[in-house]
Amino acid sequence: QGTFGDNSTNTCVERCPDGSFGDAHTANRFCVAQCTGGAYADPSTMLCVDVCPASPPLYGYDGNWTCVQRCPSGLWAD
Repeated sequence: QGTFGDNSTNTCVERCPDGSFGDAHTANRFCVAQCTGGAYADPSTMLCVDVCPASPPLYGYDGNWTCVQRCPSGLWAD
């Protein structure tokens, strides 16, 4: 996974601070508040991921591009 640039401290970090996610989908590998390029924000790893993890079981929600424990009302896990 490597390191990411944390703009709040101007340091390289292995785990981004709360509220941000390590985005390896960009050339510069920064901690970002919102993932880019169709990646989901995974709160269990604090990384931007293409697929949400099976353990713990999280589901990708396209409404805000986050991995969630439960699908919002009216939606079901696939």
